[in-house]
Amino acid sequence: MDRLQKWGMQVDQECVLCKQANKTIQHLFFECTYAKALWSTLLTWQGIRRPIAGWDEELRWAERKTKRNTAAAELYKMTVAATIYHVWQEMNTKFFQAKETGWEAVSKRIIQEIHCRSTKHTMGILHRLDWYPV
Repeated sequence: MDRLQKWGMQVDQECVLCKQANKTIQHLFFECTYAKALWSTLLTWQGIRRPIAGWDEELRWAERKTKRNTAAAELYKMTVAATIYHVWQEMNTKFFQAKETGWEAVSKRIIQEIHCRSTKHTMGILHRLDWYPV
């Protein structure tokens, strides 16, 4: 948003996804109700039972969880990357095109992408997980 403002564009600071707070990295990816619903669904899908934390806490947790080269660690890394990407994409789509996709559909899209991008290393764990947990 700062870059757009430097270009002289008027930018509303309100989060376009939830309309409840200002757009910050912390809010957009971890505090926004839209992002929280995605995270909750995707973490539960992987058998991870914990509330979503903030940016720094999530990075520390991810570093600890993904130190070893396990299938679960690879799956978690793919989930983090896809979730960040899709939240950003959804924000831009809603902002620039006034189109909205529900978090349920986005969570299914993320799970499909993870299945499609999986490797032999992650196939075993993916076969045990539900394709559409929502």
